[in-house]
Amino acid sequence: MTAAAQACLELGNVFPGEVWFGHAPAQVSTLLGSCVAITLWHPRSKSGGMCHYMLPGRPLPRGRAALDGRYGDAALQLLLQAAASAGCDPSECEFKLFGGGRMIGCEARLREAGLQVHLRNVEQAHRMAGRHALKVVAQHLGGAGHRQIRMDLATGAVWLRHTPLAVQADRPGANVGHRRSADAALAHADRWCNPAPWKRPPTPPTFPAPRR
Repeated sequence: MTAAAQACLELGNVFPGEVWFGHAPAQVSTLLGSCVAITLWHPRSKSGGMCHYMLPGRPLPRGRAALDGRYGDAALQLLLQAAASAGCDPSECEFKLFGGGRMIGCEARLREAGLQVHLRNVEQAHRMAGRHALKVVAQHLGGAGHRQIRMDLATGAVWLRHTPLAVQADRPGANVGHRRSADAALAHADRWCNPAPWKRPPTPPTFPAPRR
């Protein structure tokens, strides 16, 4: 492989509030906690992108402020605009949803304090998927802990590494042991995530604790 080809295969990183769009053979990754990432892939052109939002929506009043990728509604709009500029029809694209993990405390305490931003981010992802009639083919949302995802635009595959919150506990030897288990647990999201598009239920969803 030439140096130029190797450079093309190097991972790009999407940070919170950013939106990225590119073409094969590029790959792109991000790290998620309570944030949510939406990936888009156009099979025919092998183009795609990713947005990484931190909060569900922009504070009111919106006015005519520029779109801000930190917020879910604006992040998805920026991603769809990038796809349209590249000649990709959103109706022909595949979408995948990741993130929205609880990162601190227990669920009951977060609920009492009104700090369930992770759940609100997940609900917003589902709400936007329904509003825009997105073809959602896979998702890995909720639970506890952080996720690392890596998208390959040549195939549309998104690889996932999930680190449960319990494993991240600050105790002697935890980090070393987790690095080994996380590498062993690297899984292809398409193989075990729900491939069916999501339809919003009448009540907010709840999420089981990650398997140990």
